[in-house]
Amino acid sequence: MIILKQRCRTTFLISSILSILISAETTASDPIAGKEIYNTTCVACHGAKAEGNDAVGAPALAGQHENYLVRQLANYNQGFRGAGKSDSFGQQMAAIAVLVKDPSAQANVSAYLASLGNPSSQLRLTKPAVVTTLVIRLIKPAAAHVMALMPAAINV
Repeated sequence: MIILKQRCRTTFLISSILSILISAETTASDPIAGKEIYNTTCVACHGAKAEGNDAVGAPALAGQHENYLVRQLANYNQGFRGAGKSDSFGQQMAAIAVLVKDPSAQANVSAYLASLGNPSSQLRLTKPAVVTTLVIRLIKPAAAHVMALMPAAINV
């Protein structure tokens, strides 16, 4: 009986995975078309470089994962997001998300945003003092730790 239950679970899992793979769209997304959609629909709130705008509650989207963005647009269009009475920013987004209801448009705009890279994750160093501080605080201790481990690794 236990073996039969395990086989049923395995069969269900395999069939679920296959149905997801078969139903997935095979068309490639088009970031160039996505840029056009972004510039006509999203730029007013999220900014010219998708850097976001805290004043209107619009998060930065540049460099976000494409699949995540597609899922969130779908969630807004299906009423999973932006439906709460106290979620005023979500309600604003839900009203705009209907303009990007087509799955290929969602994929295109998401591909464009993912292609931008995340500007907040890039380290910008403009002053030599900042570089010196980073070397002293981060690199020097790490190098000392690696050097301390070297003799042990050589003697092994």
